[in-house]
Amino acid sequence: MKIGAWVKTQDLAGEGFRLESSFFLSKTPADLGTSGPFSSRTLTGTNDWTWLRVQMPVTPPDALWLPRRIAFVLKGSGKAWVDDLVFAEE
Repeated sequence: MKIGAWVKTQDLAGEGFRLESSFFLSKTPADLGTSGPFSSRTLTGTNDWTWLRVQMPVTPPDALWLPRRIAFVLKGSGKAWVDDLVFAEE
């Protein structure tokens, strides 16, 4: 799976901005286990449009992925804009 988005920031202070996700991963619907959280790199300060991507682990082709959480995390002050969120199989 891949999760990515274009992000623009202005005057981010503190811990900054990142994309974050976690999933339930299973071979059968009855055997769900949590996988993650997985995070993109963190942006701080002022940035023009930057591609952020969450790296997902390689899993068996028969695994079942169920989204548990996809989040935009901003810890601190400033502004962030997000465009063209992508959630797709690789």
